[in-house]
Amino acid sequence: MKSLLSTLLASLMLLTPCVFAADKPAVLSGSVKQTVAGQSSPSEPGVVGLDMRILPGGVSYPLITNVIKGTPAYKQGVHSGDMIMEIDNESTLGKSDTQIDAMISNVPGTNVVFTLLRAGRILKLQLNVAPLSSVSGF
Repeated sequence: MKSLLSTLLASLMLLTPCVFAADKPAVLSGSVKQTVAGQSSPSEPGVVGLDMRILPGGVSYPLITNVIKGTPAYKQGVHSGDMIMEIDNESTLGKSDTQIDAMISNVPGTNVVFTLLRAGRILKLQLNVAPLSSVSGF
């Protein structure tokens, strides 16, 4: 975990839910300077706290491989093994890791709705993007 964070900070990349292809993380790069809750904030990255992977061998939904304790995803009950069907009502089916990264806000205070498939049931969970500094263990 500390190695991933060191890499992110050293590269000035923003931590968002990561998509794994061939077991190598892909992250969004860039800078975010937004107004959250009516106040200007520095460009602190936001996090929902899950890792996911696009399965090889055809078109499928991204598979959640890890949920980080203490993050919005953990607090809302996201589980490893869940499949992400939609993000903010937009299908993830057949999307690339870059396309999925672009669908997930990394602005603290933003709400992101995930539609998940878990053991044959469809769940909708709203996650509030947390500032990276508010999540212990990073």
